[in-house]
Order: sequence, then structure tokens, then C-alpha cells
Amino acid sequence: MEVDRLFPEYRRFFLASAVTIDGKEIKSNNLLLTRFSGTIGMKTGFLCASGRNIVGLATRNGKRHGGYFGRDDRTGT
Repeated sequence: MEVDRLFPEYRRFFLASAVTIDGKEIKSNNLLLTRFSGTIGMKTGFLCASGRNIVGLATRNGKRHGGYFGRDDRTGT
């Protein structure tokens, strides 16, 4: 949420559900970005220290909500 608050001019990058490279559109397969109304942006990833994770930001009723979900693949938790 801090990035969104401090750098609103970059919000369009976080909202992108597709990119065009060399004239070819590549759509996101991330259903939160394409089907969850109110999604501002999100990032999925994997880090050795934290395993698989997702960070998301959405708006509901004029308020911003953020969340983090992670899983340590080393322990399965």
C-alpha cells in the first residue's frame, strides 16, 4: 500500500492486465487482476527465504485493503 500511496503516478503499471511486446498482446493469467473488481495491483513471486508468496491491493467502498499470503515450501506451511 505504501508504494501506491507514495507513487500514484505509477499506479497504471500495477493495474496492467496485459502488455504489448513487438505488437503482440500478452494477457495476464492472474485472475485477481482480470476478474476481481477493485484490484489495484498485486505481485506474485518466489524467494528462497520466504517461499511462494502473493501481495495484493484492492479497493472496497472507498477504502484500500492490502494482504500478504505466503507459504514456506521448505516446510509446507
